[in-house]
Amino acid sequence: MSDWPLRTSSRRAFAALRQAPLAIGLATLLWLVARGAGLFVLASFVPAAQAAPRPELPGDLFASQPTEVQSALRFLCGTVFLVVLWTLAAWADAGFLRVVLDALRTPRRASLRPFLQPGSAFGRMLAYHVASGLLVFGAGLVVVIPGSVIAALAPSPTHWLAYLGTAIALVPFAIVYVVLGARLLFAPHAIVLEGRDVKDAIRSSFARTRGGLGALLLFVIGFELVEAVSAFGVVGGPLLALVTVALAHAWSALVVMERWVHLTHAEAS
Repeated sequence: MSDWPLRTSSRRAFAALRQAPLAIGLATLLWLVARGAGLFVLASFVPAAQAAPRPELPGDLFASQPTEVQSALRFLCGTVFLVVLWTLAAWADAGFLRVVLDALRTPRRASLRPFLQPGSAFGRMLAYHVASGLLVFGAGLVVVIPGSVIAALAPSPTHWLAYLGTAIALVPFAIVYVVLGARLLFAPHAIVLEGRDVKDAIRSSFARTRGGLGALLLFVIGFELVEAVSAFGVVGGPLLALVTVALAHAWSALVVMERWVHLTHAEAS
């Protein structure tokens, strides 16, 4: 990773996006819908894990139930929808990566057909989403323990210890999330495009992102900031936010794919 020509990869990604904006744009929108379809439903059941009284959420199906029943039903439905979300994401990822690879190689021939045919990688991608989710959750849980302990010692939620503990918990969690996201960047490519199993794909991605982590982190953080700003509509409203998110994802996917192609060629030579 230390020799990643990010500027060159970015130019090639923009060139592919200019030559096949419709196919890449539609594939990216379908991918975003498939990956986020369960989040809006899942949000209607949050918060879910505590028995304390809470304001009713719009559209909450369980608002008329006793508080304890609400918590159990929300947890059950949240788990089901999380599995559904992982399944949709696995199906979408398997096809989307093939569309991006075709668009990078021959932009004018790019089409949505590979997106609708995820192939045999679907099962492995589903297993990868579960494994990577558990990995990030487990690592995040470990690093937030010290901050959580400090926050628990605060006599009230507004005490300075509560704020300090929250900061000590959130900062390392954000670091772990970004770093692991960067190190796992090429795992889906290894699964879908190389036919590797989950364990081998994760190991391969960690090996391919060894060295030059600073540039990789800047790329991941920059992309996450663009997506966050766009998702909240700060850039000019929901429609413009949707277009910006789609373009950011399309460009990012093309940049990562270009780097993956470069790495695989370097390993083969």
